[in-house]
Amino acid sequence: RKIHAHRCYGRGIEVYENVPALDLRELYRRAAVVVIPLADTPHGSGHTVLLENMVLGKIVVVSGSRSMRGYVEHGHNGLVVPVGDVAALRKTLASVLENPACFSEMRARAIADARHRFDAHLFAGQLSGYLLELKRTSLGGAVDVSQGNIARKQKEGGDYASVS
Repeated sequence: RKIHAHRCYGRGIEVYENVPALDLRELYRRAAVVVIPLADTPHGSGHTVLLENMVLGKIVVVSGSRSMRGYVEHGHNGLVVPVGDVAALRKTLASVLENPACFSEMRARAIADARHRFDAHLFAGQLSGYLLELKRTSLGGAVDVSQGNIARKQKEGGDYASVS
């Protein structure tokens, strides 16, 4: 209702709801720029949309919320505007739409960054490490992190568990 009541609704703006994932990806592919407007919350959303579009090489404009820190570096792999700053968003979008070719290197860096830093195997390894560290601290064991492998030895019994 809020979107339909907005003064700009119907002026070239299309609103899609409950879009199947495959259709959503097609919309991403067709987009000249993807905007992810966020509120400043410690546990935000938009990360999947961000990473999917980075790996597609899209120009991504995201609000600089706390939850996005570490994901987007302004001008390096995306564009960041202050949360709630409509004028900054408008200026950024105008810049992108007027000359999208100026952002080709940024798009290439976004692809590489998303593939390198957010690879599923890397994520799984890091998550395993966090879980093992949590278990170690609860059991009083030792954790050894070396060459991408994480091994944990419990004090009791001396048995080992490893995750690659």
